[in-house]
Amino acid sequence: MSREPRVRLGSWDCPSGNNVVVFYRPLRDGLATLEMEWDTPPPLFPADEVFYLGVIRPAVVRLMTEYTERSGRALVVDV
Repeated sequence: MSREPRVRLGSWDCPSGNNVVVFYRPLRDGLATLEMEWDTPPPLFPADEVFYLGVIRPAVVRLMTEYTERSGRALVVDV
């Protein structure tokens, strides 16, 4: 696996004050990974989970799509 430089997509503060910084890292053959660095990793408080699903995740998908200049749907895999 290639260790390309990562690109910071943004930082968000959840209602509880928990912060996440999100990075995009290209891998190979058009694949990439998102790295999320949380102050306090999941599981999240219920209000933070709602904020993540409604604000953070859509913003990350939009920023990743803009960064890669791809239009259309993006595959989001929750682990």
